[in-house]
Amino acid sequence: MLDEGLKEAYLGADRHSWSQDELDDYERASIKEQDEIGRVELAEKKRTFEIAKFMNEENEPIEKIIKYTGLTKEEIKNFKHKCPMYKYAFGKSRRTLSSSVELSYF
Repeated sequence: MLDEGLKEAYLGADRHSWSQDELDDYERASIKEQDEIGRVELAEKKRTFEIAKFMNEENEPIEKIIKYTGLTKEEIKNFKHKCPMYKYAFGKSRRTLSSSVELSYF
């Protein structure tokens, strides 16, 4: 098995012999791969926040929400402002968590 750095160096050296069409195809494939990775990561994050919302609706304490979702209080608080899917995942209502910490994300 080759070292990752060695593979990357070989690929970089090999690119110098590619035609412009091959370089363009490689660039498009790289962009497409990164886009897919981003979509998967966003879907996973969205699902994590949906779980947090459900746990909140079941009156679970914020500490338990943090434990089971891996989110921090700051991530949960800031989610509303950073994610365009906020309304889909959380709706428009505000709730008070059972730990009596009022947060504007639910």
